Amino acid sequence: MTQEYTIGDIAAELGVSKTTVSRAISGTGRISGETRKRVLELIKERGYRPSAVAKGLAKSRTYNIGVVIPSVDVGREFSFFRECMVGICEYAASRDYDVILTMGDEISKIRRILENSKVDGMIAARSEEGSEMETLITERGVPFVRIGASGDESVISVDNANSLAAAEMTERLVDIGARRLALLGGDERHFVTKNRAAGFKRACKKRGVGESRVFLNIFDQPSADRAVTAALSGGCEAMVCMDNIVCDMVMQTLAAHGVAIPEEVRVACLYDSVIVGRMEPPVTAVRFDGVKLGSEACRQVINIIEGEKAESVVVPDFEIIIRKST
Repeated sequence: MTQEYTIGDIAAELGVSKTTVSRAISGTGRISGETRKRVLELIKERGYRPSAVAKGLAKSRTYNIGVVIPSVDVGREFSFFRECMVGICEYAASRDYDVILTMGDEISKIRRILENSKVDGMIAARSEEGSEMETLITERGVPFVRIGASGDESVISVDNANSLAAAEMTERLVDIGARRLALLGGDERHFVTKNRAAGFKRACKKRGVGESRVFLNIFDQPSADRAVTAALSGGCEAMVCMDNIVCDMVMQTLAAHGVAIPEEVRVACLYDSVIVGRMEPPVTAVRFDGVKLGSEACRQVINIIEGEKAESVVVPDFEIIIRKST
């Protein structure tokens, strides 16, 4: 039967010091090959497994990964964060790490975690310019990975192919006849917003569409109403929504205006979810692999911790799901 086994237990059974056992487990320090072999063979023979605390003492680690999710976005983007957390937790477990989840961007919370040395590395699930949180983490020298693009090349980031997906969706709309398009999105400070906008603009230029418009900072129904009304007044033929929440508000405004979809205006979304699929009519959307995104982010931060190769990654997997809205 497997049981947690402390450094003291191992030392007592073999008649060696705790320091010797610690060095055997970590593979560091001055210790003979024969002694290290005896320690590891005992663990294997008895079916014992050194506890996380023991390994932490041996390597001065906690075997915890901190994950920061902005509480302001949890309700709006629950499905995205849920998928990312599944990927993070599954990969962390495969490497014998646990996950500490922190919701909210309050610097005091992050500072407390860092000052108390509760984690070996941090993952931020939202990216934006001028983040005080990221500055604090990097200044402390804690291994850090950002989910989402980064404007700082020194920060390891793991992101979806947002720009490419936005461009491909836009080109499809143009190819089926839409010439006047509008892009509607949220916070312009977020890198995901910037990247999707860049992809939209690039595709419009590539397809020779010069009358398209971009409406950002849509945070509530009134701001969505204003953007949709302005787009319609310009003869918009297709609306590309950056996420499912913006899409929901856009669809409500179109319904209030009595606009027929897709006969009068085509609608597409750059992030698929259950909400988007259940709209009336169901909305064409980009489906990303959030689990893979979270798993890759966790792999990179543990690689940094373990002294292995770590690099920024763009997860290329996405699929455009065609539905009745286009």
